[in-house]
Amino acid sequence: SLQKDRMLNLLGVMTRAASSVKVDGGHDKCFGHLHIVFRDWAFDGDAAAVKRQLLEPETAGAEEDADRRNEVRRILRGAFESIHVWLLPPPVERTRDLQKVLKESMLSDEFKDAVAGLKGVLSTQLASPRPWGGRPVTGPVLAKLVPLVSEALNRNELILPKSAYEAMVRAEAEQLARTTEGRLDELCAALLAGGGGRGPPPAKRSRWDR
Repeated sequence: SLQKDRMLNLLGVMTRAASSVKVDGGHDKCFGHLHIVFRDWAFDGDAAAVKRQLLEPETAGAEEDADRRNEVRRILRGAFESIHVWLLPPPVERTRDLQKVLKESMLSDEFKDAVAGLKGVLSTQLASPRPWGGRPVTGPVLAKLVPLVSEALNRNELILPKSAYEAMVRAEAEQLARTTEGRLDELCAALLAGGGGRGPPPAKRSRWDR
């Protein structure tokens, strides 16, 4: 059976991040699309049933901690544009084959179809960059934003996407300035070393000079 308590506890980490991000005007979701992937799925039920069990609200008080789980569900639904659940079957039929280096020819058709479906949805969602602070988030931008956002979350600060983007631009400009200053220092040192640290050579005297 699905261990919904364990799964919602893991997803609960995202609720802390979601509660710390204040979206800009015109955007009601602070994150993009959430994909929950179960590997080697061998239980009963399809993806729709698992999603209902995991994300649909429970009757308050029906079980211990139901209210806490419902709060996690509420924040997740409000934070992400969409939530998908994927059930990937074991890639091969024989368990002992999992210890081998798997080639594509060894994979089951069911596994390859499930992966193709996941890739298709991801490709559609990633066709255009998601904006952050009014600017598109590309790979290089994401690599610089993640440390800034992580540090802010660890300090329990409220994250403003526009401010975080501006902080990244400032840090990038400061780094560029330091790099440029270092390069200029190297060029000046090379020029001085080439001249031996002396001033310009004296002018030659003609035979008419006395």
